[in-house]
Amino acid sequence: MDLFNRQPKKPTQKSRKYLNNKTKSTEYTEKRLAATVDGKRVKGSGCSGEKGDFYSSTFLYESKRTSNQVVSISLKHLEKIEDEASSSGKRFALVSTFLKTDSGNPKDYVTISMSDFYDLIHTSKE
Repeated sequence: MDLFNRQPKKPTQKSRKYLNNKTKSTEYTEKRLAATVDGKRVKGSGCSGEKGDFYSSTFLYESKRTSNQVVSISLKHLEKIEDEASSSGKRFALVSTFLKTDSGNPKDYVTISMSDFYDLIHTSKE
């Protein structure tokens, strides 16, 4: 899989109706993102006992979504996600989804550690 040329799945007209329902919208966003990385949504995502929101063979993902222009994340939360992923034998990634954009489609951005980024760019050059 070419990680650098993969495009996220676009929401369909049917899925746009979920954007007004927070629970369904969160579930839809997590399923859409999981499909983009050939992953699966964690059952019980959002429950305190579950790790991450979705996962792939390599990464455990945490998803944050907002209708605002800012997503706030603390170092403590990043370290928690990283520890959960590490205990599962995976790397961590935080996906921030901005719902209100000029194009009308959500935009997704991924935060990973510098060491994971370094490994990804060097692996892609081989």
